[in-house]
Amino acid sequence: MVLGTRTARILFSWLVGFVAFLILVIISTKVLETLSIRTEYFDSYDQQKSLTWIGWFLYAVCLYIAIRVGLASFFLSLNKGFEPNQNLGWLLCLAFFGLFSTSTQWFAFSFGDALDAYVDPFFGLIGMYAYGGLLAYFCHISFKNLKDGEQSPSFKRIAGADGNHWLEKKDGVYFFYYDNHKDLMTWTFKSKRRVADNEVIKWFEFYAMPPQEFHLFFQWLKKKKFDVQGPF
Repeated sequence: MVLGTRTARILFSWLVGFVAFLILVIISTKVLETLSIRTEYFDSYDQQKSLTWIGWFLYAVCLYIAIRVGLASFFLSLNKGFEPNQNLGWLLCLAFFGLFSTSTQWFAFSFGDALDAYVDPFFGLIGMYAYGGLLAYFCHISFKNLKDGEQSPSFKRIAGADGNHWLEKKDGVYFFYYDNHKDLMTWTFKSKRRVADNEVIKWFEFYAMPPQEFHLFFQWLKKKKFDVQGPF
């Protein structure tokens, strides 16, 4: 059976990613061992070795890099396979997971034995999960703020044959202006659910020329659950 070119490339990229993951784990583990950073410990309850939190973080970083290497071998490019926002989300998740892992491991190995004598392990587990949930929330907020900052549109102006059209955003509210050289008409609209600014701009530019197609743009806004007010 002869494999197609695309199938062969997919299998090859998986193989490259898997080999890259193994190599990265081996090298990074050796480096951390030379720095006296523990990635494993002996679990007396299960009577076997287990990964520390830094060990899990190490695996997560190696997995992310291996995925990028595999995608690069498939697309023959370092910039394909991930959307910019997806890449930003991955990096933020890794950063906050790294903060959680290092701080949790430091606290556990520094104060764990002393706390076990006074605090039930169940409450310690609840506290760790609460701390992880708080960091996850801050990660989500950070991603949202960075994403909004990247997608905030600059002032957009589209000049039609019989008038001028503008789209801008102020304090989370979109303003749509139409000047027919007699009256300046204004609409405002705000999304009831998250819609990327770039998507709004794209469909505005698509429907704003010619002016008689305005109703299609407003139909798209209503379809996307925007609250449209106007004209004023």
